[in-house]
Amino acid sequence: MNDQRDKSFVRRSVDEGLSSMQGDPWLARRIIASERGEPKVKKRPGAALALAVVMGLTMATALAAGISGIWRDLNWFGEEVRERTDSIPSSAPVGSVPTETASVDIDSIIQESVNSAEARELVVISDDTGVSYAARTQDVSSLEEFDALMQNARGIPTPEAVPEGYVFVGGHVEFGCLSEGKYVLTSRRIIAEGVTESRYSVDPSFDCILGYVLRFAGEDREDDLSIVAHLQPSRDPQEDVIGVSDDQTAQAVRIDGMDNGIAVDSEAIHFLFMRKTMDEPISILIFGSDEHWIETCGECHIRVSSQRLDSDELIGIFA
Repeated sequence: MNDQRDKSFVRRSVDEGLSSMQGDPWLARRIIASERGEPKVKKRPGAALALAVVMGLTMATALAAGISGIWRDLNWFGEEVRERTDSIPSSAPVGSVPTETASVDIDSIIQESVNSAEARELVVISDDTGVSYAARTQDVSSLEEFDALMQNARGIPTPEAVPEGYVFVGGHVEFGCLSEGKYVLTSRRIIAEGVTESRYSVDPSFDCILGYVLRFAGEDREDDLSIVAHLQPSRDPQEDVIGVSDDQTAQAVRIDGMDNGIAVDSEAIHFLFMRKTMDEPISILIFGSDEHWIETCGECHIRVSSQRLDSDELIGIFA
């Protein structure tokens, strides 16, 4: 596993959901962009930061099981909201389930384009359906480099400790642009039928950190532990749900410094989901194909996953 795959931000199949604990399916954002002559700068209500992949944060666990069956939707307090018999969590954002669109392999195109980007270069891939994928990242090669970058982050908790026997193997930090920020379109080209790539240079004085991915390996040097954090628009914790499959157990847990925590365990994999409200919300620019708009983030979500470490051990990483 490497950071190139981490940064591909492609839509994953359900079968890949289990292995996504090693990568980063969460930081991709699917932006539904209107192309009907609306103003170039506008403010849109609702969750414009819709996540574009099969395994997101609040809907990750059910898909991670990779099977169909009975699903329970739990809110951030561990309360069951509903029970379903489909294989896709009802919390899945609009468009998060892969569909048959163009004949081109959009996933490979996104991966190749994003992997070729310079550090903190904003890449936006849009297709002829009006859907865009945006990514702006910087790789980190050590925890010291990560800590230095995160000193400028607002409202994003970072790990307090690394479990014994685990070593850092890679990761990256995702950057955004503050709502009043300046940017320049540096290139735009058609890279496949119906698919356009746009690249932007963002004035670094308007940088903001939106999230990060960290990966760790155990003593056998295989990736086993991943930590994914990202800022999100504020939602009602009673209504924001986590899909849990019938072979998983889940319970609300208390974690110092967090508003909410949910531990999800199964024989195959263990998850810890955490939510923290920001002291001061942050407004950022969201880039579509030919437009951008403002979105306000008011909370941070964190997902920790491992095949070997149980939920108590995962809690210890942030406690």
